[in-house]
Amino acid sequence: MSSEIYQEGLIIPPVRFVKGGQSIPNIFALIRSNFRGTREISGDFRATTAANQARRQRIEALVAQHGPRR
Repeated sequence: MSSEIYQEGLIIPPVRFVKGGQSIPNIFALIRSNFRGTREISGDFRATTAANQARRQRIEALVAQHGPRR
C-alpha cells in the first residue's frame, strides 16, 4: 500500500493533451513511454480522446437547442 501519491508512479500535472482535435505528439510520447504495453495505452488514450470529442459535440448541440443555463 502506498502512503503518498509519488509512490504510485508517473504524475503528470494538468497539461493540454489535445489541440484542434489531435493529440499533441510530445505529450502523447511522454505518457506512452512511461507505461508497459504501449500499444494498449495508445489505443486507450485514442479511445478516450474520441469519446471526449463526442461528448463535447453533444453538449454543444444541447446548449444550441436549449440555450445556456443561467
